[in-house]
This record gives sequence, C-alpha cells and structure tokens, in this order.
Amino acid sequence: MQTGTPASADPVGTGPAATRLAYLDVARGAAILGALLIHGLIACGVWVEFPQNVFKGALNAAFRACTPTFFLVFGMMLELVYARRLSEGKPIAGRMVQRAALCWVGFAAGAVAATLVGNISPDRLVRALLLVGDAPWTSVLRFYAIVLIALIPVVALRVRLGAAVPWAVLAGIWLLDPLLANLRWPWSQAGQPLAFFWSSLFGYPGSWVGGSIWHNTSLIMAGMILAAGMPRQAGTEQRLLPWRHMLSLAIPCLIIVAWSAWNHGALAVAAAYAGDRMAMRSAHDPAYFAIGGLSAMTVLALAAYGWLPGRAALAAVGRRSLLVFAVGCVVINFVPRGMDHGILAGFLLLAGAILLTALIVRLAQWPWRRLE
Repeated sequence: MQTGTPASADPVGTGPAATRLAYLDVARGAAILGALLIHGLIACGVWVEFPQNVFKGALNAAFRACTPTFFLVFGMMLELVYARRLSEGKPIAGRMVQRAALCWVGFAAGAVAATLVGNISPDRLVRALLLVGDAPWTSVLRFYAIVLIALIPVVALRVRLGAAVPWAVLAGIWLLDPLLANLRWPWSQAGQPLAFFWSSLFGYPGSWVGGSIWHNTSLIMAGMILAAGMPRQAGTEQRLLPWRHMLSLAIPCLIIVAWSAWNHGALAVAAAYAGDRMAMRSAHDPAYFAIGGLSAMTVLALAAYGWLPGRAALAAVGRRSLLVFAVGCVVINFVPRGMDHGILAGFLLLAGAILLTALIVRLAQWPWRRLE
C-alpha cells in the first residue's frame, strides 16, 4: 500500500465478509510492541530511573495509547468478523470461546512464570488461574478471556437489533456507573476472596490501577461503532477510515476532555493522565477514556495512512498479536521483581528479554497456527 492510498483487505479465513484490513494489523502491532516495551522498562528497573518530567510524561502519554488501541481494534474486529459472520447465519460462540481459552492459556502461563521466580505467591497463582485474581503484566489477557465470552450476547443483539446496540451499551456503561459505585458487593472487603474480582470487573468497591472490564468495554463499543461505517464486501476499493463515525465519537470525547480541563485545570488533567501512578484510569475518570479513545483513533489514522515506521514488521506482529503478547508477558514475568538492577544492567536485561521473545515467537509460529 502506498502512503495515503486505501488499504487493501485480505480474508482471514472466515468468509468474504470477514476481512483483515492491513492497517488494523499495523495499529495492533504498534500497540502490542508499545505495551511490551513499557512493561519491560518497568520490570527491568529502567523506567524508575528516569525522573518524572515533561519528557517522561510525553512518553507515558504515548505508551498510554497502547491499551485503548487494543480495545478499540478488538471492538472493530467484533463488528468486522464476528457480527458479520453471525449475520451470514454462521455460528460465532464456539470461535469466541476458543479464543477466550487461548487468552486464558497465555494469562496462566504468565502467572506460572511469575510464581516460579517468586514474583507472586502460590495462593495468588491459584486465584489468578480461577480469574478471581491477577498476575503481573498479563491483565489484558485476563480481560480478553472474560470479555470474549461476556460479549457474545452483545454481538448477537447487534446483529438482531442493528447498529444502535453498541451506542446503547456505551451509554449504559456510564449511566449505570453511579449505581455501581453505591452497590454492596459480597465478600468485597480488603482481604476477602472476591475483593479484587469485583473491583477488576466493575471498578467497585475500591479501585484497581488496571482499570475495570466494565469501563474499558466502552472502548470496545467505540470500536464496533467505528467498524459499522466500513463496507461489507472484501476486495473492493475501501474508504481508508470511517471518518463520519470517527467524528461522532471524537466530538463527545473532546467535550469530556474540555469539561475536565475546565474543572480541574489542563495541567492537572495532563499530569494525572501521563503520571506514573495512572490515577485517572484507576479512578475510572471519563476523561481518561475520552483521551484514550482519541489517542487510539490517532494511532488508527497514522497506521491507515502509512505514517507509522516499520509498517511491515508491525503488521507481522499484529497478525500474531496473541502469540507475541503472551510470550512477551511470560518472558517479562521471569524477571525478578524488586531488584535494583541499575540502568545499564536494566537495559541489557530488557534487550535480552526482547531477543528471547523474538526467538520463542519465531519457533512457536507453526504449532501456534495449528492450535488457533
């Protein structure tokens, strides 16, 4: 694809309506590598060596675009692949459950790796395997293992009732948020078995730095809304991006960000979004998701018009996103936590982790393809 020309779509093996747009692979690949890089920088003790300043804040803001891009592209694939497959009368539940199982396997492997080197306790491993607990660096895979199953009814309703369904779910998430904040959740006090589970699922009680499945699903719905504006036939000349649908999402996002800046000050919002503590995400601040949505759409635009460097490599990573991310998380989880490596040793450790991840992915591609 030449710069500035429409991307072509090639089939993913699920019929003519299920297309794989090249720029979605590029965007997903950029998000995967960005997330693994920042995870590695933190795990290897490099990131903490840099002082919190404007430069680090700008890099944090760039890295913060990775997770929203994951979720936005995932929502687009729900529409482009699963919803369109279901509209053709083909089943989707089995495929989504199978994909969820693969995500759980990747999550479990990361949790086991963390346990083997003492980063988490055996008790925490058991809770992670049951999905009522978490493990370091792999929470996105836990997220997918749950939402791939939870969103099967949403995809079915989208096909039955039309394109208004993602809009309704998106609005419902935020309209119900005050109610969720005031519910009494069972076994949810500190130290009780379901405290983390409810917090990670709905965001309450308490907060979790990774953000809740409930609130992050709003980005998935945004992705479905975007993809609804794309043509249904593969192999035809396609508009590069659904600009009308992007505008319908960007305008409310900008209003939310402007409102937050007006109330709290632009610098305070920027510091909360780009700071190391990720305060806005753990507090489920709507401005975090608005900025994240705008950032993810920016990544999509850069990918679509060929403005991201290394497009071929990014697309290759995007086509094997689950394998690359799972292997990367396992490797990172083998890095002992709490050790003061120093910046030079940390960089060398990070380089070794990157090389090991690339080697394992290379060796695992054929068996993984059969497993998928």
